[in-house]
Amino acid sequence: VLEKTKRKLYAQSHQLKEVLSIASLQGMFQFNAKLLSVIVKELDASRDCHAFLQESTRLGFVEQISETHFQFTHGHIYEILRNSFDLLPENERAQMHRKIGQIIKNHLGEFGAVEVFLQAVDHLNHASALVHQDPTELVEMNLRAGEHASKTSFDQAAEYLKRARNLATEDIWTTNKALAAQIYNASAEYEFRAGNFDECTEIAREILIFAEDMNVRSLAYSVRLGVLTSQGEFVVAYQAAMDFVNQELREYFPQEPSQEEILAEYSIAQQELSVRTDTGILNMAPQNRDDAILTRMLTHAVLNAYYDGQQTEFLAYTTLRLFRLTLERGATPETPLILAFYAAVTASFGCFGEGRRCDKLSQALLVMPGVCTKLKARTLAILGQSVCHWSRTVHKTVLLLEKSCEHAIETNDISTSFFASYAALKLSFYGGEAIQELFEDVEVLSERMRFSKQTSLADLMMPFWQLVSKMMGSHIRGNPSILQKNNLDTIREALRKNAYLRREVSISTLACASLFENWQLAEGILSEMQDDSKPLRSHCNHLFDVIFIGVSCFEVYRNTRKEEFLNRGLEQLRRVQTYFNNGCHTFEGPKLLLEAVRASVMSASDSRAVLQEFDRSIKVATRDNTKLLSCLAYQRAAEYSMTHNLLPEAHGYANKAISLCEEWQAADLGTFISSKYGKVNEPVACDKSYCSGIDAMSADGFSSVNDSITVDSLTSEGVYERKANNKQVPFSNFSPPQPCLPSRIEKQEMKAQAA
Repeated sequence: VLEKTKRKLYAQSHQLKEVLSIASLQGMFQFNAKLLSVIVKELDASRDCHAFLQESTRLGFVEQISETHFQFTHGHIYEILRNSFDLLPENERAQMHRKIGQIIKNHLGEFGAVEVFLQAVDHLNHASALVHQDPTELVEMNLRAGEHASKTSFDQAAEYLKRARNLATEDIWTTNKALAAQIYNASAEYEFRAGNFDECTEIAREILIFAEDMNVRSLAYSVRLGVLTSQGEFVVAYQAAMDFVNQELREYFPQEPSQEEILAEYSIAQQELSVRTDTGILNMAPQNRDDAILTRMLTHAVLNAYYDGQQTEFLAYTTLRLFRLTLERGATPETPLILAFYAAVTASFGCFGEGRRCDKLSQALLVMPGVCTKLKARTLAILGQSVCHWSRTVHKTVLLLEKSCEHAIETNDISTSFFASYAALKLSFYGGEAIQELFEDVEVLSERMRFSKQTSLADLMMPFWQLVSKMMGSHIRGNPSILQKNNLDTIREALRKNAYLRREVSISTLACASLFENWQLAEGILSEMQDDSKPLRSHCNHLFDVIFIGVSCFEVYRNTRKEEFLNRGLEQLRRVQTYFNNGCHTFEGPKLLLEAVRASVMSASDSRAVLQEFDRSIKVATRDNTKLLSCLAYQRAAEYSMTHNLLPEAHGYANKAISLCEEWQAADLGTFISSKYGKVNEPVACDKSYCSGIDAMSADGFSSVNDSITVDSLTSEGVYERKANNKQVPFSNFSPPQPCLPSRIEKQEMKAQAA
C-alpha cells in the first residue's frame, strides 16, 4: 500500500506536491485550508490553492472534514510528504520555515486562534538556528507560546520556554532583567509541572546565581521547594524555607517554639481576628512586596510541616504568626491557604468556632477571580482534612476533597492529589457516602502516578497508595484479607522517611482490625504506636483515630489484662471528654462510645447499665449519620451481650449491625457479623482470645477470608481451631447459643475471688 501510494503521489505535478507538502507542515494529518491558501498565495501569487485542493480531493489524497479544515486520507500520505521535506538541504528547510512562519505571524489578526500562533512560533524556531536575526522578539513569542501551551500540555510549554532560554543572549540578566526573570521562572514552573525535576532544579540554581531582585529569587526558591515537596522531602523543604526566611529576609522564627510561645501567639491571633469583620477580611488591601515574599516562604514552610505531620509545635506557632501577619499587613494570593491552615490548627486546639469561620472565609476567597488552580487544590485539601473536626456529617468534607483532587490533577500536583484523595476515601468510609466512586477515583489517580515522571514521589507514595486502595476496597466489601503481615511490613519500610504516612497506615489498619475484631493485630499496631499515641495533639489526625485507638486499647486490655493498654485507652477517653466539656459537641458520639466500651471491659455487674451506655452512643451516632460509629457500637454491644448471656439483646444488636452493613454496602462485613452470631449450635467461648472467638487466625496471626471460616470449637490448648463452614447460615436462622464459657483469665480471677 505504501509503495502504491508513493508512486501515485510522485506522479503528480511539482506544484501540487509542494502545496500538499506545505499543508503537511501544519501538523498531524489535519490542516487549515484558509491558512494554507494565505501561505501559498504569499509564496507564489500565481497558484490557486483552491484548485489544488479540489484536485487532491479527486485523487483521494485529502478529504474535507469541515468548512475550513481538510485532512489526509491516509497516514502514509502525510509520512511521505514530511519525509520528502526532511530530505531537502538543511538551509533550504530553514528558509522555508522562516518564510512560512513570517507569513503566519503577519496574518495572525485574520485567524486569532492559538493553534495558528503556535504554528508561527514553531516555524520560526525551526529557522532560528540558521537564519540569524534579533532573538528578542522570538524569545517573547516563545514565552507567550509556553503560556498558551501550558493549558493543554506542560511538556510542550516547557519545550517553548527551553527554546526561549537557548535563544536569549548570554547577557540577558544584565540587559533585560525583567524578561530574563519571566523566562527563567516560567521555565522552572513548567519543568516542575511536567515532572522534570532535575531540569527544574538546575534552572532555579541559575536564577539564584544571576538574579539580584529578592522577589525573583523567592520565586525560584519556591520552585525548588516545590521539587522537594513532590519528592517527599518534607523536612528538608520546610527547613530550607525557614533558612531563606532567617538568612535572606532577616526574620526570626523559632524552630522549636515552647508551649508558652504558641499560646501567646494564639492569644494575639484570636484578638486580631475578633476585632475584624468578615467583609474586612475578604477585602483586605494587598501586602507590599517584601511582606508578600515573607508570606510566600512561610506558606511553603507550613505546607511541608503539615505534610510531615511531626513538627506540630513549629506548625502551630508559624501558622499563627503567619495568620497574624496576614491580618496586620494585607492579603496575598496565599491568603485562602493561610486561613485554611489557621482553621486546621485552631481545630486541633478545640476552638471550632474560629475554625468554622475561617473555613467559610477561605472558601469565599477561592471563588474570587485570579485564584490559581494549584492554590485551590491545596486549600481545599487542607480544609477537607480539618473540617471534619466540626462537621456533623462528612458528606460536605468529601465533596471538598474531591474538588481538591480534580484541581490537583489539572495542575499535575501529584502530592496534593494524593493527600486529598486519601483523606476523601478515609472520610467517606467513616460516613458511608459515595465510597465506590471515590475508590474508583483513587484507582485512576494511582495509575496516573504510575506513569508520572515524578518517580521520586511515586516511589514514596505508590506502595502506600496501593495498600490504601486495597484497604478502602476492603472497607467497601468488609474484607479483612488485606491485613497480611508482608503487606504491612512492605509499606512500613517504604514509608520509613515519612512519619505522617506511616501513622496513617497504622490507623487505617487499626480500623480494619477493630471492625473485624482482630485484637492480636491491634495489639501489635498499638505497640508500634507506643511513642506516637497522641492523635488529638496533631492537626493532621482525625477525630476517628481516637475511636480506633481507644476501642482497641480497651479490647486488648479485656483479652490480656495488661494495664498499659487500659491506661492508654483511658487517656484517649480523657482527651475526648475534655474537648466535649469545652463545648465541642462533635465529640459527643466518640465520647459516649468510648465510655460504653470502657464500662464493658471494667464492669463485672449491672450489665443493663452498660447496655444503656451503648444505646446512648448508638443514638448519637445515628443522629450524626456516622455509620462507622454506629456499626462499631452495635458490634461492641452485641459482643458484650453475648459475653453476659443476654441473648435477645445480642440478637437485636447484631441484627441492627447487619442491616446497617447492608445500607452501607459493606457486604462482607455484614457476612462476618452474621457468621459470628448466626451459627452457634455448639458451645462457643466468649470473646476472650485475641481473635474474639470469631475471626480464624493464620499461623502468623493475620486473618484471611479466602474461604468461609467459622470457629466451632476450642482445642485442648485453648487455641481456636479453624473449620470450614460449607454453607453460610443466614441471620434469619439465628439460634440462641449455649451459655458462654469463661476464659482462662476469668477462671483465674474467679479462683482468686473464691480464695
